[in-house]
Amino acid sequence: MSATVIRDYKREAQRLRRRAEAHGRPLLGETDPTFIFESLRLRHAGAPAQPVAENTRRMRLAAARAVFLTAQRLGLHDQNPAKAVEEVRRQGRYVHAFTAEQIEHLKRTARYHLGETKTPAALALALLGASSGENAAVRVRDIDLDRRRVWLHDGGYRTGPRWVPIYDEWCSAALRTRIEALAATVTADALPDTPVTYSWRGGSGSPESRAAATGMTLLALLKKARLHQPGVTRAESIREHLAHRVFAETGRVEAVAIRLGLASLDAAAHLVGYDWVAKHTVDTDGPPAP
Repeated sequence: MSATVIRDYKREAQRLRRRAEAHGRPLLGETDPTFIFESLRLRHAGAPAQPVAENTRRMRLAAARAVFLTAQRLGLHDQNPAKAVEEVRRQGRYVHAFTAEQIEHLKRTARYHLGETKTPAALALALLGASSGENAAVRVRDIDLDRRRVWLHDGGYRTGPRWVPIYDEWCSAALRTRIEALAATVTADALPDTPVTYSWRGGSGSPESRAAATGMTLLALLKKARLHQPGVTRAESIREHLAHRVFAETGRVEAVAIRLGLASLDAAAHLVGYDWVAKHTVDTDGPPAP
């Protein structure tokens, strides 16, 4: 298990313990499946109107199961009530790519106030294929405007480091303007290592928190442009638009995987809706007769 998963499990275990104590259930044996089920759907205090995301519910359930499994192994309890709770898994990752018209609308909306440079740069990097983690990790030195390319890195285990081309003049201008704005605020020596879209304002500064901050920047843009539909569109819809664009230009799933840094060709095929199994299966009447 990664350090991030362990940290998340510990956080959710603490929340489960605090909620159990608040409901007068301080003992392990007083926790039942119904209580676990309700805990999975406990909404965040900062967004009481928003339902809990599926990934959050599944992570809470996994953490609760780990708590009681640990308790069993330590001889503290003989049951695991979280094992009786099931979460229906979505059939595959859902995809909802933005259209070309919606992307143009995002570009027009990105500079929503005078002097805004960070949001256009974050959108530019996303349009070039950067995930939220990669977006936050890009430094000034990673952008080669002369050769029209960007080095994307530190996106986590799902994406690999790579050069991506700057194919769009709008993206090039947005990145250039951002670098010029940063150059006016930091020294020449510090500029190359300055993050392009992440501004540290306290907190842990961990890769996860940086990725979350950049994700929130893009989410704010989607809301400003009135293109955010909970459960339908999100920041990843920008990269999905790129995936469809690359596939339309090349007809190759491999090109999509390389551009987005995906290790799985199946994941790339899913993004563009390409059923390679059906396309390359030879039609037959079934297995040979015995």
